[in-house]
Amino acid sequence: DRPYAPWDQMLRLYSGISSRDSQETACRKLAETLRRIDEKLMAIHPFLCGMIGVHVREKEDLSPEEIRRKTFSAMSDLFVALTHLAPTIMLIEDLHWIDDASREMVELAATRIERGRLMILVSHRPDFQPN
Repeated sequence: DRPYAPWDQMLRLYSGISSRDSQETACRKLAETLRRIDEKLMAIHPFLCGMIGVHVREKEDLSPEEIRRKTFSAMSDLFVALTHLAPTIMLIEDLHWIDDASREMVELAATRIERGRLMILVSHRPDFQPN
């Protein structure tokens, strides 16, 4: 159970990042994806690189709580931007396995995007009860 695993996978898939890519290549591909969506999203690039496990210097002066808060905000900003481009579907399978931080991020996405064209689909075991 590594934190943010569903988001890591989503960012890697959407940006065309393979497991063979170096950290530098992964961040470059993520930057290219953000620029295609909206150049303004480059402001959140360091936090999304952190989401995929790449350490960047821009976050060194922040507390862990600030990094967490800004990372949540970065993902939310990305989803808002995506919904302005096209209807967006977020599919999360096996919600019963999700870590607490990722679950919080799903909840944030669901509440922050009021007018966006976002559909969130989740699957889970019948007996699953969220915390």
